[in-house]
Amino acid sequence: IPATQDAFAGQIASSVEKIKDEEWLFVATPLLQQDETVAVLLLGHPLRDIAAVLSDLRTRLILAVGIAIPLASLLAFSLSRNLLRPVNVLADAARGMQAGVFDIPIPVERSDELGQLSRTFDSMRKRLLETEKLRTQFISDVSHELRTPLTAIKGLTESLQDGAVEDPEVRDRFLASIERETDRLIRMTNDLLTLTRVDAGGMILKLESLDLRKIIEDTKTKLSPEAKRRGAQIQVELPKTPIMVTADHDRIDQVLTNILDNALKHSPAGERILVTLRDANRKKQGPDPSGGIEPTPLKGEALKPAFLSVPHVVIWVQDRGAGVPAEDLPHVFERFYRADYSRSRDHGGSGLGLAIARAIMDAHGGHIQLLSPSPDWDGSGNPGTTVVLSLPVGLPRL
Repeated sequence: IPATQDAFAGQIASSVEKIKDEEWLFVATPLLQQDETVAVLLLGHPLRDIAAVLSDLRTRLILAVGIAIPLASLLAFSLSRNLLRPVNVLADAARGMQAGVFDIPIPVERSDELGQLSRTFDSMRKRLLETEKLRTQFISDVSHELRTPLTAIKGLTESLQDGAVEDPEVRDRFLASIERETDRLIRMTNDLLTLTRVDAGGMILKLESLDLRKIIEDTKTKLSPEAKRRGAQIQVELPKTPIMVTADHDRIDQVLTNILDNALKHSPAGERILVTLRDANRKKQGPDPSGGIEPTPLKGEALKPAFLSVPHVVIWVQDRGAGVPAEDLPHVFERFYRADYSRSRDHGGSGLGLAIARAIMDAHGGHIQLLSPSPDWDGSGNPGTTVVLSLPVGLPRL
């Protein structure tokens, strides 16, 4: 056998030989002793058995591949579907939000990163939905508030054109009404501009040293004609010495005007409105009209950190109107909110005054609070309302 010859030469060799019409595979390996071949080990086996084993292995391999490929495809399809389904849901939600649809919840069925992404996306959707509701309500409220005075002006103008202008008394009354409605439009426009600046973070304060006594007196003088027209009286109680703060004169005047204007609108004829100024750090300034009440947050609000630990002054504006129902107190500083819609609109209120007042007080590092029923400061027993304004003495703590 040729393989043995190569093995005696020191090499491992193999060869195929035909024995009795059957092919055999022989493998020969040398057996060495002291680096010399002393014998040869020869192994042989029929090729048909080896071919059968190889054929069986080939069949098994083909079968395994045939099963593995469909299983792998099925697994890949299942995994891709499981991964892509939440992604497709998020994509559909994004397209819906792009089209202005925010009220379709996004299901969260996983606890992995995709589940966290879905929760974050759904939270964003809810915020956008709330913003859209506020925007829609805001547009509706503004449209209504603008339509009311515009309708009145149009009606009065048409009446004047139809001949009412010939009667001096009617003409003067109509022109006075047109002037009031025009002033109402101007006030609302200014209020909306103020709130727009607040939302954009663009309320710029022109800070200067101010004596609050003078601002209160000036506001009283400005509103005295309106108080006289309504049969009310504005009474102020001020310290004899200056109460100085660092603030924006026009903004503080705007707050006081809004608060006093509200008090006048809701005070019965013949009643008085009391405005009291106190330095919270001074002693012996007379009786406290609030009964010792310090600024405290309404439900859902929070005072600025350490607000009451800094020197501050307090202004109380108290009236003897019908007061504010307890269920409405948490909402009085919301835009366009009215405790009594019909009555507020009859008085020409837009529901923006208190929202603007709070924004201005916040910008100064101060605080505003509404109490109702009011402390019984005049012994009348009427419920009334007290608005408490608190301002830091130094620079605003933003």
